[in-house]
Amino acid sequence: MAGSALRAEEELEVEAQAEQEEGQQQQQQEVNYHKIFHVVAELHRRGYQRLRIFPLMSPSGCSWRCNLVPLDNIAPMSHSFPLEYEDALLYSSGAQTSFLDGIGDLNADSATAIADAMIENINETDPEDVLARAKGEDSAYAAWFVDEFLAKLPPGALPCLIADWEQDDPYHFGVLGDEHADVKIKFPPVRIDEEEAKPIVSILGFAKARAWRKVFQLLEDHPGLIDEINPYGKSGFTLLHQAAWWGDVEPARKLIAAGADIAKPDSQDKTPLQVARSRKHKKPDLLDLLSKGVE
Repeated sequence: MAGSALRAEEELEVEAQAEQEEGQQQQQQEVNYHKIFHVVAELHRRGYQRLRIFPLMSPSGCSWRCNLVPLDNIAPMSHSFPLEYEDALLYSSGAQTSFLDGIGDLNADSATAIADAMIENINETDPEDVLARAKGEDSAYAAWFVDEFLAKLPPGALPCLIADWEQDDPYHFGVLGDEHADVKIKFPPVRIDEEEAKPIVSILGFAKARAWRKVFQLLEDHPGLIDEINPYGKSGFTLLHQAAWWGDVEPARKLIAAGADIAKPDSQDKTPLQVARSRKHKKPDLLDLLSKGVE
């Protein structure tokens, strides 16, 4: 009996030690994630101010991501959303401390050292090099990044711009965790081009952010936009395609009731139904709604 009690006590001690080490590792990892933001601030100081962050959760919800996006890949009239997701420097928490395929170590290297390595690896002859394209002035964003974003982001907190729920007030960065519900980090300045400052860009941007209340408010003033295809990027979605992509049943129902063309293809020649079927959610109510009059 004494031996059994001793073994049980030892097992409890091992479990407690493992939990403590796991907690310490998680805390360290959260600090390391913030180092990414300090790398960006360092790059801004060195003249690469046209680099923006796009933090989000993976579709599975198992990992946090932070994409570094050049300004020329930010959607017009948007502050952070890229035209093409892959046209960026991509980091996932699944990579642990390895930053950008090992260009830096988020545990061992300083933000300055990582910025040094990134600049040293720039390929000036490659027109698609993300960091080379990010060189240039964007003082408004650089100031926002330090004075608003870094100043208000709580220690260890992870920002997130893509949520799995409708956002009725899409004017602040989301911060993961109920304990950060009151954190309000204003969005950065939007990218504005004279030719591109159009209602279609705004309404599709709200749809992409799942801010459907704002979408329907804009449709009241611009009903002709209901079937317009996004002229920027490769996806070429209409509003109904975007609702299908997200799996948002009620917004899709309201769009159809407002006159959205259920059979209109996007720029990739896919109908909203085909887009919905390509997604993992495959909601029966949505598929049934989008199939009426199509099949």
